[in-house]
Amino acid sequence: MTSRRPPSVKYLKTETGNPKPEAQVSILLPFYHKNFEHEIRESLFSICQQTLRSFEVVIIIDGPLPQKLRYCVTEALDNAYRNRSDIRWKIIWISVNRGLANALNDGLKHCSRDYVARFDADDHSVAHRLTQQLSSARHLNLDLMSCDVREKGNTSRREHTVRQCARSLEAARKMLWWKSPLNHPSTLFRKNLILLAGGFDASVPYHEDYLLWGRLLSKRDLRYKGSSQLLVAMHVDSATLARRGGLRYAYWACQARLILWREGHLKTWELLAGLTVSVLFRCLPSRLRQFITSNSLRSQLKQHMAKSSS
Repeated sequence: MTSRRPPSVKYLKTETGNPKPEAQVSILLPFYHKNFEHEIRESLFSICQQTLRSFEVVIIIDGPLPQKLRYCVTEALDNAYRNRSDIRWKIIWISVNRGLANALNDGLKHCSRDYVARFDADDHSVAHRLTQQLSSARHLNLDLMSCDVREKGNTSRREHTVRQCARSLEAARKMLWWKSPLNHPSTLFRKNLILLAGGFDASVPYHEDYLLWGRLLSKRDLRYKGSSQLLVAMHVDSATLARRGGLRYAYWACQARLILWREGHLKTWELLAGLTVSVLFRCLPSRLRQFITSNSLRSQLKQHMAKSSS
């Protein structure tokens, strides 16, 4: 069995305590060397605070970690084991950093449940996220779902913005030409659906999720729903927005759209419009892009809450 595994991956399944009831859903959570200690502690804390009982957590550690961060991961996991004995923990160590897409694909193979929820190390999920999403997915027999996310950052301005997702399959298809219609850290999906689509595409950096959603949204029988509920707080600061700009990022954004166009997921006019918007927007000065993002491309938290309650 060992010979069939990639040599760069060390597989370590860790389960503690008495025999556990069958897990209802799998959480897919990657860590790597650029994560901060407080992020890892907060992400594991939000998992332990989930009101859903009996689920599985698959953690992929993508490459070697600095000694201090490795100690933090070990300590945080020890605390998590003690706090939630009903959770099944699977830890996958990858000896060489292979990038997010490859790490997610490795972890997905170890998810044992039909439904998989994506969590990120620098994001925080509200306590009822799994309960709410799994209930909706089962009731509506969904294949894929997402929700709006609250963006949190280092400035008060970013504390009050909401990144919305497409509400329906039709809306998601219409949105694809210019942006990702789903918020990746908030998604819940069927494992086999992702595997049949080829998994996360590692050929275009920063766009593994955009390519995957584009391929899935072309399926006529796909059952998708987006929610206005704010179930995830996503860390986005000025440094994050700066990384999403420049010629290099614009190049990869164009490459991702070209791939979807060649595969028939985008129309020619959508490709041309998407290329134009990507190049112009990504090459704007960082502060101008941040201003446009905060004031035009995001809704304000107060407005979002008012619409949700009405």
